[in-house]
Amino acid sequence: MRPARSSCIGGPIRFLFRHRYRGSHGQAWGAVYEADWDRDVRHQESEVAWSAWVDQTELDRMLRELPFCPDSLEIFARWRAL
Repeated sequence: MRPARSSCIGGPIRFLFRHRYRGSHGQAWGAVYEADWDRDVRHQESEVAWSAWVDQTELDRMLRELPFCPDSLEIFARWRAL
């Protein structure tokens, strides 16, 4: 995980929550932030195979039908509960 810095994104970031995943194959710590962003998102190609902006309906469908890492599923559930 890389540290989030407001100077990197050009605006303030807002901390939402920390998350600790404890699964049968390992554990991971992370944190979730939000920020307003009006520019293109450019991922590091060696780290991200695919990305897109989707609405809530499409995200719900994807979470039901596509494979996700179990820690991501926990984080999505916590984010929705906010």
